[in-house]
Amino acid sequence: MPYGPPRDAMPMMPPPRPRPPFPSGPITKKTTLYVGKIAHTVTDDTMHALLSACGELVSWKPMKDADTQAPKGFGFAEFQEADGVLRAVQILQGLDVDGHNLTVKPDTATQRYLDSYLIQHPELVTEGNEAQLAKVMEIISTLAATRAADKAASEFLADVGVGGGHAGVVGAGEGAAGAPGASAVVTAEVSEAARKRTREEREAMERAYRDALRDWERHERCVSSTLKNIKVLNWDMMG
Repeated sequence: MPYGPPRDAMPMMPPPRPRPPFPSGPITKKTTLYVGKIAHTVTDDTMHALLSACGELVSWKPMKDADTQAPKGFGFAEFQEADGVLRAVQILQGLDVDGHNLTVKPDTATQRYLDSYLIQHPELVTEGNEAQLAKVMEIISTLAATRAADKAASEFLADVGVGGGHAGVVGAGEGAAGAPGASAVVTAEVSEAARKRTREEREAMERAYRDALRDWERHERCVSSTLKNIKVLNWDMMG
């Protein structure tokens, strides 16, 4: 007598894989984010403004060297509500600020709270952040304009030094009545240099705004896709 199931019997299906356990029990509210890769040129006030643009900020604690008090390039932000945490991740993660792309991510406890919060508020997955984005872009544009103005000021001082020396030579060699003196030449050169710097600052600000907006749109698409996947996974685990 042959052993085993009949040849026409249905093949045995492998046992289903166990689902990952969904966090059970009470979930403690946690709204802390790690913020890293901060350029040394970015002030605490700028970081506070960027974070506050995403939601009500409870605290911003930048880490500094104990001896020199020099910034270490990272810190921890605590928001009042989960909405601010989600916006900060969506808007600031990967955002170019003074040449450094920010790293913004929740710790394990915060991520656990966010997963639970999104299940209760699924509308946040597709909710727009236009108002918060506009605030962040305004801060980035102002920062870019400030950096351009600093660079222009340095170049301006160099130009004045070279132009002043040249004007002094011209003025010393002029003896005819009514001929422009050194001060008149310097004034004309300074005015032209100032107009040039103003144009450069405006163009730099416009470029920075376009670049920041393009970067944000790319990150928004990635984060939105990730949040949708989290939502689907959470509903599967609850099913």
